[in-house]
Amino acid sequence: MKNKHLVSLGYFFIWGDFLLVIFFIHSLFVSPITVEIYFSEYLQIALYLFNWIKTWGGFFDWWIGIIYTWPATLLFFIRYFISTSIGIWLVRRYR
Repeated sequence: MKNKHLVSLGYFFIWGDFLLVIFFIHSLFVSPITVEIYFSEYLQIALYLFNWIKTWGGFFDWWIGIIYTWPATLLFFIRYFISTSIGIWLVRRYR
């Protein structure tokens, strides 16, 4: 019975991130915007979270500063790739 739940979780990871595909397409065609601008316009809670993490110290300030300069399209692609890979691994492993 446990395997059925893990396979279902794998399918959720594969198909549940379809919204990221829409965000990816939106960030491609609206304009080539950075992650910081995308967060400030569309997902402000993430901007507050990232700014809070920046206050933890020099390393985190440097790391978040780098992430802010990435194109938003790259962030959506990386997130989609990682979650889909986990989903495929779960389905193959526990099916």
